[in-house]
Parts: sequence; C-alpha cells; structure tokens
Amino acid sequence: MQERRLGRTNLMVSCIGLGGIPLARISKAEAARLIHLAIDSGINFIDTARNYEDSEEKIGEGLKGRRQEVVLATKTLDRSLAGAMNQIETSLRVLGTDRIDLFQLHQVFTLPDLQKVMASDGALAAAKKAQYQGKIVHIGISSHSVDTALAALKTGGFSTVQVPFNVIENQAAGALIPFAREQDIGTIAMKPLAGGNLRRAPLALRWILQQGVTSAIPGMAEEWEVRENCRVGLDPQPLSPEEEKDLLAEAERIGTRFCRRCAYCMPCPNGINIPLSLSVNFGFAWHGGDLEKAKVAYATFIRKGMTGSAALCAQCKQCEEKCPYQLPIAEMMQEIAERMQDASVT
Repeated sequence: MQERRLGRTNLMVSCIGLGGIPLARISKAEAARLIHLAIDSGINFIDTARNYEDSEEKIGEGLKGRRQEVVLATKTLDRSLAGAMNQIETSLRVLGTDRIDLFQLHQVFTLPDLQKVMASDGALAAAKKAQYQGKIVHIGISSHSVDTALAALKTGGFSTVQVPFNVIENQAAGALIPFAREQDIGTIAMKPLAGGNLRRAPLALRWILQQGVTSAIPGMAEEWEVRENCRVGLDPQPLSPEEEKDLLAEAERIGTRFCRRCAYCMPCPNGINIPLSLSVNFGFAWHGGDLEKAKVAYATFIRKGMTGSAALCAQCKQCEEKCPYQLPIAEMMQEIAERMQDASVT
C-alpha cells in the first residue's frame, strides 16, 4: 500500500484508510476479521468517532495485539473543555489504548461552532491539555463545510483537516486542499464514495488520490470492499481521459440530492430509519434504478423492523436541523411515501 506523509504530523499513513462508521452495522467478530484483513492488506490508518455507535469498541477489540501497526484517529462532537475531556478518556478506555494518534474536533460546521471549540473553555483546550498529558499526539478538525474548515486552518491550530471530498462534492479542491498543502496540513477525504452512491469505487478513489489528498477513508463493512479498495492503494494510477469521462458522467447522473449515510439525522421520533430509507429508495428508484426492486427491498426492511414506513413522517423536520448536507428530508420522505405506497404490504 502506498503511504503518504500526513502533513506536519510526519505520520506516514496508507493512502487508503478505514472509515469506522459501517463497523456499527456488523458484529464484533466480523469487525475484528475485517480490521485484521485491512491491516494485512496494507491499511495502517483507521478513523472513527465517539458518536459512531459502537465503532470505537469494535476497533478496540479488533486492534488487540495489533495496536502498534496502525495510526488511530477518533473525534468528538462535544464543544466544551469538560465534555471533550470526558470523551477523550472514554475513547481511550473503549479503544483499549494509552494514546490517540490523531484526535479531531468533529463536524465543526459553522463559524459559531468554530468559535465555541476555540474558546478558552472549548474542546480545543481539552485536546491541547490531553496532548500535553501524552494522551493524544496530534490535533485535527473535521467539517462538512469547506469554508468553515478553511477558516479553522487559518487559525493555525490544527495539523490535519477532514472534509467530504469526491468527484461530486469537490469544493475542497478549490481553496482548501491547496492551502493545506501550502501550510503542510494533512488532508483526509471523508465520504470518498459519496456515501456509497458512487458505484465504481476504484475510479472514484483514484480520482481523489490524484488530487493530492493524503488519505481517502471509505467506510467498509464487507471483506470484498477491503480487497477492492486496497488494490487501488497498491498503485493509484491517475485516471485515463476515458475513465474520468465515465466517472464524471456517473456523478452527473447522481446529482447532489442524496443521502451520504452519516446518520447525524437520527433518531427519528417516529421510528423511521432515515439513511436506510433514503439510500434504498433513492439508490434504486431515483438514479436510474428499478422502482419495483426498491419496493421489494423497502417492504423487506419494514417487515423486519429495520425501519418504519416513510408514511409515518410527521414533517417535524428535526432531522433537517441535524443534516450537515441540508437535505430537504421531510420533502424526500413524502416522495418516498408516494412512490413506495404499497411497499409495506408487499
């Protein structure tokens, strides 16, 4: 696996890392096998967060006896000094480690968010205190807003930055990535496959790596995904003109109105699994897929209790307030309910 220097941290990380969100969907045993396969396949960078359900716990189990082989990154959503310190201690315990190689302030979406974390009683102060204590090594930031991320980097307080970056959401290529490179700040691409909507993973990952990003961290829950993604990292050749044309055509078909499956919108008070509903229905029915296949899949998920029907949406819009991509979720649920009206009885 090709390794790249993570900016001023001087850490050498695999150009393909392991994103921790999907680990919450599989068992501890499956997660351990997948983590071992990832390490054996050349991945040495694992990224998770305190709010990714039981991802940290599964990573901690999977890294028993192999902790020294990886650069371990986690994050906190807490904005306060006291809260972030508590989360650092919890992450250390759950991950089963005495240090976090990269601790990131997570989803700092707006300038007021940035002001909160950088205040004297904010999360950055907690990270610096833990860094002084030797509990964390480097401090980074993650954001779903390129503008806010750029403002954060200009403060000089962060050694790495993590933002959504793929052939659809490519705004970071404009100013953020060049600035980070100029300031020797490591760059981490989250959502490299646009929440799984980009189906041609090898092309999508190669496109990202040719933009000069340090590491792309697709989420993986299946062994075949690990093998396919790691093959890209062995020799990430730039796309040919024909390959880039095909990838851009796929991105145009998908558009920007889709779920990235980050699950920040959850929980729904009416029991709707919002990411599952949006992903199944939009994946099959909106992007040139099979509407009848979508109905069968959705009916199965409802029958198994994996989600409530989209028809249960009360239009409260609590989810929209939490969505970092500002999707019109309530409107999308109405569309799903109309298109899938007979799915619950299929």
